[in-house]
Parts: sequence; C-alpha cells; structure tokens
Amino acid sequence: MRLKEIYLTEDVSSLENRLADLEFAKKQARDITKDIKYANMATEIVARISTLAEEYGLKADESLEQDVFRAKNNLESAVYELEETFSQAIRSLQNKIDSEED
Repeated sequence: MRLKEIYLTEDVSSLENRLADLEFAKKQARDITKDIKYANMATEIVARISTLAEEYGLKADESLEQDVFRAKNNLESAVYELEETFSQAIRSLQNKIDSEED
C-alpha cells in the first residue's frame, strides 16, 4: 500500500466515523422533534375556551378554532424541518466520502 493510499484510507475512515456520529445525532434530533406531536396545549386551550363559551351561553367560533389547528400543524412541520440540519450534513459528508473513494 502506498503512502497516499494509507492517508486516503485514514481520511475516509475518519469521515465514516463522523458520518456515523451525524446519523446518531439525526436520530437524537428526531427523538427531540417528535415531542411536538404529543404537545396538546393548543387542543387543550381550544377545548377550555369552547367550554367557557358554553358556560356563558355562547358558541366558540369554529373558524377561529380551525385557524388554531392549522397553525399547530404548521408548527409541527416547522419543528420537523429542524432535522434537516443533520440531513444536509449527512448528504454532504456522504458525497465527500464517495468522491474520496473514487
């Protein structure tokens, strides 16, 4: 094995180690972001407002309630997009590994 091949192998090996670390970090990120799926604050607030309105003989505005649920869905989507930081880094590093191996 020539010296250049040894250095290339070491470089690829360290890149692959970094890739494994980033893949683990992405899994951790996913574990964090999935918490938004179980956050039910918006649902609880809508229910409490609806109940309060009924107590006073009113009907909660369903259009406004739907606005809250749409905003909650948008928030969930935005939170899940935070994982993209790791996905981009993984793609970039995988491309670098592939080009080093060629």
